[in-house]
Amino acid sequence: MDNYCIELNHVTKRFGNFTAVNDISLQLTPGKVYGIVGPNGAGKSTTMSLIMGTLMPTSGNGTVMAAQKPWHIWVIHLSLLAFIMI
Repeated sequence: MDNYCIELNHVTKRFGNFTAVNDISLQLTPGKVYGIVGPNGAGKSTTMSLIMGTLMPTSGNGTVMAAQKPWHIWVIHLSLLAFIMI
């Protein structure tokens, strides 16, 4: 298994009938800086909220700092991550 600091596998987030994030998968390695770029309404903030644990996914799974945990207790690992929204 690769050493990813963040990994999302087929994550989807819906708000009622609206799909904000649809089947996103990504693998981020430690020691690098990543950016999420896209037009308004593309799901960038929702994706970051899912990673940070402030939203729970409708489906899919992920790991933060190589520990698969329920989304609501990922906050334990957040001291090792940085999130800047511009």
